[in-house]
Amino acid sequence: MTLFVERAASVQPEFALTETNAPFIAQICQRLDGIALAVELAASRVKMFKVEQIAARLDDAFSLLTSGNRTALPRQQTLRALIDWSYNLLSEEEKTFLRKLSVFMGGWTLDAAEAVCETKDALDLLTHLVDKSLVSVDHEHGDETRYYLLETIRQYANEKFTDSKHLSDLRDLHLDYFLKTAERIAPELTTRKMPFWFDYLEVDYPNLHAALEWAQVYDIEAGLRLSNSLYYFWIIRGEYRKEGIEWFEKFLKDEVAKRNSTRTWALFYHYTLSRGRNNQNSDLTENKYLEESLLLARELEDHACVSSVLETYATQERLIGKFSSTNKYLKQSLAEARLSGNQRLVGRAIYGLGALARSQLDYKEATKLIKESVDIFCNVGDLIAWALALNFLGLMSEEQGDWEAAQGYYEKALALAKETHDRSHTSMYLNNIGQMKLGMGDLNQALLLLDQGRELIQNTPDDDFLSYILFNLGEVARFQGNSGSATEFYIKSLALPQREIIKVHMYCGLAYIERLQNHVAEAGQHLLNALNLLSNETDRNFYTYSVIPFVAYLAVDQQEGQSMSQEQVLVLAMEVLQ
Repeated sequence: MTLFVERAASVQPEFALTETNAPFIAQICQRLDGIALAVELAASRVKMFKVEQIAARLDDAFSLLTSGNRTALPRQQTLRALIDWSYNLLSEEEKTFLRKLSVFMGGWTLDAAEAVCETKDALDLLTHLVDKSLVSVDHEHGDETRYYLLETIRQYANEKFTDSKHLSDLRDLHLDYFLKTAERIAPELTTRKMPFWFDYLEVDYPNLHAALEWAQVYDIEAGLRLSNSLYYFWIIRGEYRKEGIEWFEKFLKDEVAKRNSTRTWALFYHYTLSRGRNNQNSDLTENKYLEESLLLARELEDHACVSSVLETYATQERLIGKFSSTNKYLKQSLAEARLSGNQRLVGRAIYGLGALARSQLDYKEATKLIKESVDIFCNVGDLIAWALALNFLGLMSEEQGDWEAAQGYYEKALALAKETHDRSHTSMYLNNIGQMKLGMGDLNQALLLLDQGRELIQNTPDDDFLSYILFNLGEVARFQGNSGSATEFYIKSLALPQREIIKVHMYCGLAYIERLQNHVAEAGQHLLNALNLLSNETDRNFYTYSVIPFVAYLAVDQQEGQSMSQEQVLVLAMEVLQ
């Protein structure tokens, strides 16, 4: 930035660095890779353009920077002249190779260069171009050496394509390489290799993005296949989730898309990606994707996809208390999973049946089924599903008062989540252990664990379970006698997307704090909110009795001017109990 400001001031003396232009100057310097000559050429244009305009025009950098210091040597008069000079020193083979390398975005590996550029001499050619400072080497990212072009050189090399068909063929090869790579590693994205492959996808995401953009125009089928392969990356890495949803929407709305299994899975993945990781999104307007997926999967006899869709329907039905239809969907899902031969899907259907049994308070059957799913997930190496099933066993053990067993299950789930570098679920398991410690009266340990969970995900896109953690931090504060902090945590949690049953707890906590301060009317309103939510909840059997003490308190503390009569409170409570 200093160089830019100095050069700009030399051609326009009144030019100075300000809070307004500083971000644009930084953007220009970054866009030009810090090349001194390029920065000087850009700065020399402040006589004609505002800094904001220069930044905006850098996508067409070479047409903008067509002249420089007229007193300089000819090859330094323009950025193009500087690169021309280097380019013209190359052999024809090196020139061709450099042009082909311009198809990569964000860098590449030797393997990628050999495949996309269709040459076995890639290493020698790369060595020559590195020696001539046209290709840079990256040892910091990825598991193997990567190479990249400075953006200005990449643009220049790309412009050197005189035949658009050659460039089009190269983009096809680029798409094919990254599609095949993504499809090869997709089955590994829930296994112990997950951290390695997620880092790989992170590093090569600019190339994957470029491949998707090309597919959107020239190969919808390949775009859908690539999107399907990136599903687990998109849903687990929260910062990419929104983009993943958008890519599915772009490809699915295309009228030329084929009616095949690729589309079937894309419809299903789009729906589940939109729902989020903890099903906090209760808007079912996207069910049309799920419905089309099921119809098409049945038409194509794609048993695996039919099983997945039915298991998703079952979860929806269970969450709204329709246990008969839940059981029907899960039995069908299990049968389809067995027909597909996919043991992971068999495990998911059995897990669903266990969750249903728990909702019906049949802990013996639920425990048997969930343990069966644990064995299946362990055998197939699905660490994410394995951890979720262990966590469920912990939840049921805690509900039955066996805190030692619960902690054991929770800690095993936590270890698996840490192994996969899954921040969202790691925070959930920290929350669950912290919540249990809270129930045991160990407030210090509960606070330590809950703070760890919050620090891991707060202000990140992986904050799916933040509302749960904030609620429990509110509970810790309440038990410590800090009503102000408790209220603050409850209110923050209420503002986040979550299942309504969690809001029931928060309203009860707020009601308790208001009652301690003799604000009976306010407490009554919070309780009314809790009871109204609870009357629609599937899991009310687990939570109703936590509300009743507040009903009793308010029945005793009736005062003139309250917002809800004693009779109203008790009638609502009895309706919930029935």
